[in-house]
Amino acid sequence: MTTKPYLADNGGFAIVPEILTGQEFTELQNEAIVIRSTGARCSAPPPEVVEERGGAPARAFRSAVGRECQWRLLSSATVLRSLAQVVGREVMLAGGGSFIYYEEPGDFLALHRDIPGCDLAVITSLGEIAPAPGGGELFVYPEFCGRPLAAVRAAGHRAAMPVSLRPGESVVMLGGLLPHEVTPLLPGQERIVSVMCYRVREA
Repeated sequence: MTTKPYLADNGGFAIVPEILTGQEFTELQNEAIVIRSTGARCSAPPPEVVEERGGAPARAFRSAVGRECQWRLLSSATVLRSLAQVVGREVMLAGGGSFIYYEEPGDFLALHRDIPGCDLAVITSLGEIAPAPGGGELFVYPEFCGRPLAAVRAAGHRAAMPVSLRPGESVVMLGGLLPHEVTPLLPGQERIVSVMCYRVREA
């Protein structure tokens, strides 16, 4: 039985300092390093309108499909129990995950909500180089959960809440409700994250 209120009633996101043990984090980080060269550069121009969930937001980064280590660690019973405590409802894995490498100046992910089926996104920082305000930041908009993205665009970045993660920390967010984006990387920066999606059981 969970003991916390549903995450949607608390801004739609939470930072979890240690969803993995130190050894598990090292394993996940090593997998990301090993398969980096197998990843492909992803680039998509901005669509005319993106209001629905998913909607192919504009982007530029390298992406690699997660392998055995990511699957094993982030689908463990311990992690699922921890996420249920954070979210306030039972969660289930929604498929495979990925590693995202923001590695070139200007790499970004435009404003969006996650695709149907990815009710809950867990983003774990695997390392950053030269983090700086204004570049390569995850911005979330908790005051706009479930509202049209047009309203978020009209409000602009002044309505955003930056989410800073140290290596090993995770942000757990209801990405299908919570609008979010990653701002363009500045020269000299790099940002590597693990991304895994889950379904949330209805109350």
